[in-house]
Amino acid sequence: MLGRSGEQREAEVQTASNSPRATRALASRPVRPVSRSEPDELAALRARVAALEGEARERAGELERLRGAQERLSALEQQLAQSQERLEEAEQLARIGTWWWDVRSGQVEWSAQVYRIFGLDPARFTPQIDSILALSPWPEDNERDRELIQRAVDSRAGGSYEQRFLRADGSVGYYESTFRPLFEGDELVAMRGTVQDITARKLAELELARSEEGLRVTLDSIGDAVIATDVAGRVVRMNPVAERLTGWTLEEARGERLSEVFRIVHAHTRAVAANPVEKVLATGGVVALANHTLLINRAGAEVQIADSGAPIRSDEGETLGVVLVFRDVSEEYALQARIRHSEKMGALGRLAGGVAHDFNNMLGGIMGAGELLEDHVDESEEAQELLSVVLQSAERAASLTAKLLAFSRREPLDTRIVDVHAVLE
Repeated sequence: MLGRSGEQREAEVQTASNSPRATRALASRPVRPVSRSEPDELAALRARVAALEGEARERAGELERLRGAQERLSALEQQLAQSQERLEEAEQLARIGTWWWDVRSGQVEWSAQVYRIFGLDPARFTPQIDSILALSPWPEDNERDRELIQRAVDSRAGGSYEQRFLRADGSVGYYESTFRPLFEGDELVAMRGTVQDITARKLAELELARSEEGLRVTLDSIGDAVIATDVAGRVVRMNPVAERLTGWTLEEARGERLSEVFRIVHAHTRAVAANPVEKVLATGGVVALANHTLLINRAGAEVQIADSGAPIRSDEGETLGVVLVFRDVSEEYALQARIRHSEKMGALGRLAGGVAHDFNNMLGGIMGAGELLEDHVDESEEAQELLSVVLQSAERAASLTAKLLAFSRREPLDTRIVDVHAVLE
């Protein structure tokens, strides 16, 4: 073969010539004269073989390099696949997917997690602007989001928005999308961003809002005033009755110390009353204000109140704040004062009635004796005048006792307009 070296061919020839058969063949073969061109052909063959061997070695090196590059490429592809797998796992755990929108072509690309968030099959749904907007069949939401996105694009700063969407099963979900526009010069060429499933958080927020609304309606419906504070004694909530009694609105009072909004003093001594929040936090239980407590509202008016305070505790027993419930008892105190006055007047009437009854008995004797004396005294002017004074005084005293008896029996009094000067004269 052409590929054998000259030394190999000479060795083969030498080996063959040393064999007995070769010896006999050579002996019987006629001797051919050696051509002078054969050594040149052999040298050329040797050079060709050497070139081919060098080329083979070079190709073997290239093949080895290609094999190494292929192995490195396979390793990189494996690492890329692992990274992609870890990324998808991280997206799934965080409930965050990624998207890309080529503005020029209109093509939109979603990661697998975005499809999972919307509950869509990548083989059946092609994300395009119109098909994506159709996932949220609320025109007011889409219009709001378009305006927000446009403002973010105009500012080139990106942005985020929250959106509700309709799942295939009819349930409503919520997502938050964060995005950033990409420009070439002044031209918007693409947008990239993320989508995060916030359904659980949003539903919790809506439930909290409903609870807050229910609590607000309940507090507003209570006839007593209610003020709630945090553990630092700062106002966090108050109902309309508390606003009316204190003169503070909730917006004005929120964050203020209770002592600024709820100023109380003792009605008789005018001494500043103890802060009920501090007493509740110190004792950990329900406390009540002392009697005769006055609330001085923002305008300086005074209101007689009665109240109690109690701690607000979490399910774990941690004190979160204090709730103060109080009410205007001014009318009750006025009624009690009238009752006490009536009782005093009743006692006085009973005493006056007893005295008047006994006095009336004595006056009866005096008047009777006076009338009898009229027939036995002399007819002198002086004696008659003195007896007349006695009888007139007895009659006035009898009239007075009659009025006292009427007062004691709660009878209507016979009142008349009199001239005081005439009476005194």
